[in-house]
Amino acid sequence: KGYYIDEEHEEIIAEIPLSERLDNDNNQILLKILTKKEVNVFDLAEELNYSNTALQNRLASMKSLLQRYDLQLQRKKNILYLSGTNRNLRTLYIDLILEEMGSNFTNVSKFQSYFQKIDINEIIDTLSTLLEQYSYYIPDFYLNSLILNLCTVFNFEYADQEIAYDPI
Repeated sequence: KGYYIDEEHEEIIAEIPLSERLDNDNNQILLKILTKKEVNVFDLAEELNYSNTALQNRLASMKSLLQRYDLQLQRKKNILYLSGTNRNLRTLYIDLILEEMGSNFTNVSKFQSYFQKIDINEIIDTLSTLLEQYSYYIPDFYLNSLILNLCTVFNFEYADQEIAYDPI
């Protein structure tokens, strides 16, 4: 298993610092586990083009990161999942999204790819209506943070349910 990089693309890849590539891979693995709740280790290795050994090494390297969130990566019969409180899982999820989004945080439409079952535009419209109705103003940065947090709560707490939006 693994992959081959065309010679014409080697220079582009070489320009990306190794630590940044490794962190991004870790983020992708954690985001996959967080969004799917549980992941087959062999499917994950194949999806990421890792050997099983390379994936195991990568998972072991995440231990200290997960400890900061008081989370543990568990494996039962080749199924990976994270154990810990919902609050800590949500905090990790938000931090991973923020890290990946970087300076794009001001563009809330970029959030949509992280929340498949949630219509972010509906949340934005509902919040805008409420804020206008009660004559409140929230600066864009804080509004985006509120939207991200609401989407994360909906994503984790109501993941197995259809979310219906009622107009205000």
